Amino acid sequence: MIARLLGAFALLVALMALAGGVLHLHHRRVLGLDELERALEARAADAHALARRAAEHAPAARVEALPPNPFTGPVQRLDAQLDAATISPERNLGGGPAPDPSLRFEFEGDDAVRLEPRGLDAHQADGLLHAEMREDGFLITPPVLDAGAEPLAEIVVRIRLERGRSFRLGWSRHRLTKWNPEKIELLDVDVVRDGAFHEYRIDTANAMRLQPGKRIRTLFLVPSDEPGDRVEVDSIHIVRQRERFSEPPVGLEYYTLERDVRPAVYAQAPRELAFELEIPEQEPRFDVALGILDEAWPVRFAIWLDVDGITTALAAYHVADVAGWRDVRVDLERFAGRRVVLRIRLTGRSGAVGFLASPRVSGAPTRPFNVLMVVEDALRADRLGAWGHVRATSPVKDRLAKEGVIFTRAISQATKTRPSVPSYMTGLYPAATGVWDFHDRLAPEFVTLAEILRSQGFETGSFVQNTNAGAAGGLHQGFDRALSQKVVGLRPEEVYRDHVLDWWAERRDRNVFAYVHVLDPHGTYDPPAPYDRWYQAAPVATPVERDSRLDPPGVERPTVEGRRLLYDGEIAHNDAVFAELLEGLRKLGVLEHTLIVFFSDHGEHQGEHGLWEHSPPGFLPVLNVPLLFWYPSGLPQGVRADEPVELIDVMPTVLELAGIRPDQLIVQGRSLLPRTRGDVALQRPALSEEAITYRRDRPERVRGSVFH
Repeated sequence: MIARLLGAFALLVALMALAGGVLHLHHRRVLGLDELERALEARAADAHALARRAAEHAPAARVEALPPNPFTGPVQRLDAQLDAATISPERNLGGGPAPDPSLRFEFEGDDAVRLEPRGLDAHQADGLLHAEMREDGFLITPPVLDAGAEPLAEIVVRIRLERGRSFRLGWSRHRLTKWNPEKIELLDVDVVRDGAFHEYRIDTANAMRLQPGKRIRTLFLVPSDEPGDRVEVDSIHIVRQRERFSEPPVGLEYYTLERDVRPAVYAQAPRELAFELEIPEQEPRFDVALGILDEAWPVRFAIWLDVDGITTALAAYHVADVAGWRDVRVDLERFAGRRVVLRIRLTGRSGAVGFLASPRVSGAPTRPFNVLMVVEDALRADRLGAWGHVRATSPVKDRLAKEGVIFTRAISQATKTRPSVPSYMTGLYPAATGVWDFHDRLAPEFVTLAEILRSQGFETGSFVQNTNAGAAGGLHQGFDRALSQKVVGLRPEEVYRDHVLDWWAERRDRNVFAYVHVLDPHGTYDPPAPYDRWYQAAPVATPVERDSRLDPPGVERPTVEGRRLLYDGEIAHNDAVFAELLEGLRKLGVLEHTLIVFFSDHGEHQGEHGLWEHSPPGFLPVLNVPLLFWYPSGLPQGVRADEPVELIDVMPTVLELAGIRPDQLIVQGRSLLPRTRGDVALQRPALSEEAITYRRDRPERVRGSVFH
């Protein structure tokens, strides 16, 4: 999939070079069209070469092949060693639920009758459902999803498309007999286009954002995005929670408890997992979070250690509720430097399921090094003092700019959060990630910055207020904790104080990566007092039609100038509470060892060209975002770079500072470190794609912006 999408990106850029699409060209210097065409053709050639590398070795394999990190010290992640663990008993002992036959469609016997086609030419043959796609055609389930008290866990579709790029799932909490867009939620699932059947697993908690206790009553399947496509559906399984973890009896899953998503080893009781390990010499400990699937099926966890034939009981915990994860830390100092077998036993009713989230044995870092990435949603660059704004909206960040490195012409790769965040988290353009619009989700085959840092021993946490940047978009990948649903609706200071700093305090003696994505200054523009003082002092000016997405309830007669002042007020409020975060890190004793990366996912129209918010077209206000790096012990101070750079450059820059060579990975961005150290200015155009306007059935219609 990744190689194919990189090839698609190369085609898109080649078409840009030939002016085959709709382009917005932004100059700051005289640039010949021949020079621009050569630069774009070089980018297309780079994408083709990267596609060949991705086809030869999967990105995940490249991550596994990275050498040990020089900073984190000895870290052994037990979930990464699950294949080498001794598991007993190996087989399923029974006690788990049998699959519900009413929720399995395998197109033998009466299955085709139960799954009703609408607007499709469909028939059943050879155990398959054959369908020819028509515009507005779909399949609909019978009203069986209400049955049973246990919630749904995932939808598993085994399908083959002849020409299409994706299929679409639609679901509703209502009993529907026809397509009703006002009552249906949607998700597009990209397919592997190799002519073979593939199984696609869509989890309800993250991909479909189905909250605990909420039910699906109707499920729709739009088999292809390509009219006239011939599709074969082998099976559709609608899986309930306990069935999901019944076979195999031990495995790996991201699981959510109380809106807290964590990567976990799951195991059916009774079960023992044994890992051969070498305990680190300095400050060794074992960390894990425990959870269970069902309060009616409690689990007892016992942790044992075998050393030289002697078994020592370390700890035992009885978990009987699903109110959240139970974080556990076991001191291993008395076993430092020893070769041991760590045993984890789960006991309880046969078929009960327990979770071991992010189990790891670690020692003290070789060198303290942390990464704090802070994103303020919808923040345009020219509203900060260091970028030339006249109001004092950002004194704290202005000071960091003088002590660090800023890029005044950083360009986002999309005008919306949903496609932008996967791009800077993977170092790939939207055409390469395949995340184009609100129904798309980053596929598990892609490797994120968090996954790389976690594999290198960093502890990783995500605190995201925009759900498009969290698990709903597939962006929980690689985070030991992802709290995208838990921090929605809070003020930034609450996110920093009650979540980020509390989490960091528990692991201040380890190297961490914290990703914080606050929603302000995204609309509505509603800063708390006294940060609304500029608005309160402003005279009545140019009126504008009221928009509830931008204007808070107290603003009945909005004006152009008033909106801009409220927007500035949110930026000033963010800056003040950002200072509290820095002070909290200083008190923890970690600030001097922390790389701070500050930027935005995209900018914001503020009335220019009659536009508001952050929809296409890709004019400068919606694409030019602030980009700041602060790390006094590892970066020069007072560097200001004015040539265009891209947000996909953030990932390789962070990796290089973290002691990881980005050129060994599948990444389209380039490290900015050479530029920060005074090397020759970057000579390449910056590209942005208008992903929201992209049509899957017309990929030749290119839309984007080029900055040089």
